[in-house]
Amino acid sequence: MVKGMGGAMDLVGSGRSRVVVLMEHAAKNGDHKILNECTLPLTGSRCVDLIITEKCVFEVNKEDGLTLIEIAEGVQIADILSSTGCEFKISENLKPMLQA
Repeated sequence: MVKGMGGAMDLVGSGRSRVVVLMEHAAKNGDHKILNECTLPLTGSRCVDLIITEKCVFEVNKEDGLTLIEIAEGVQIADILSSTGCEFKISENLKPMLQA
């Protein structure tokens, strides 16, 4: 199950908010969590702008899908490919993830 699920209707309903999802890239058993289609009940459809995991950052475009824009230190693109359950593009300006 997803940690912290629910209660976001006010964010996704307005259409003016920027929605950023912070999540673990894969389930503890290795199953993909980033998929072509959501398998859980939706609060809103196609409302996410950015996905940030411990491995990378994806920009979400409602027409074009995911684009890999940042990658964590020590993580290879092959690892992102194998641990992501959908296709994605790789930005020509791929950057290392910054630590705050």
